[in-house]
Amino acid sequence: MDWWAIEAHAEDGREQVLRMVADPATWKLPLFREQVAERLMRRYAMAGGPENFETCAKLLSLAPDEDASKRLMTGLQLAFQGTAMPALPESLSKAMDDYAAKFGQNDLVLGIRRGDKEALMKAIAVVSNAGSDPVERIELAKLFGSVGDPSVVKPLLGLLGGDGQSALKRVALQSLANYDDPSIPTTILSRYGSSLPAEHDVRSTADRVLAGRVAWAKAYLVKIDTAEIKARNISPDVVQLLAQHKDPEINAGIARHWPDMAPKT
Repeated sequence: MDWWAIEAHAEDGREQVLRMVADPATWKLPLFREQVAERLMRRYAMAGGPENFETCAKLLSLAPDEDASKRLMTGLQLAFQGTAMPALPESLSKAMDDYAAKFGQNDLVLGIRRGDKEALMKAIAVVSNAGSDPVERIELAKLFGSVGDPSVVKPLLGLLGGDGQSALKRVALQSLANYDDPSIPTTILSRYGSSLPAEHDVRSTADRVLAGRVAWAKAYLVKIDTAEIKARNISPDVVQLLAQHKDPEINAGIARHWPDMAPKT
């Protein structure tokens, strides 16, 4: 099985591709299951458009088992990584919702929601392992934002390093916003100009997280005062978040850097 031959005919040979995927024998081929399936889904999703998105939905409907569904969903997730999710046809949205519902019944997730410490430790190991399924890492990192257990802070901060993984970093930042730990703003600010890039809304997510708490906002403004973070790069909605604290010190910082948006006194 040659991926390049399949890719070359992905659109003009769409029906043949779908027939191939519908054949149970195809999924018994290690090369298809372990490599081609994910790449095929990713290729259609990245191409976009109603016909390609409908094909994505059909691919998901043809998955013969949970492992196959997860591999296809990984391809779909990776296609949209670092970009806003486009408008999807109802068929694909439903397929994604069905997958999410199945994931929500995962024993690990149910254990975490019941407060099972062992399940949480296993989930932390999955999230911290770069070799784990990307979709599962993102979903668990998102879940960590609601568990209220401080043991997730360190592994979530660990996701902010390294290159790539924009979607995972955004989710980690959003989950970290729910924890009041001084290591959070310190780590975000230390990685601000390196592994938290301006591309793919990673840095703007960091901006909103830093602006969300009074103590974090003050540390953030110190970096802006010293020009380590450029005031001109901060979006108006972040300045508005800062102003919502109604803190005199923060308001003074707003007046220094964004006088047109300074709260009226």
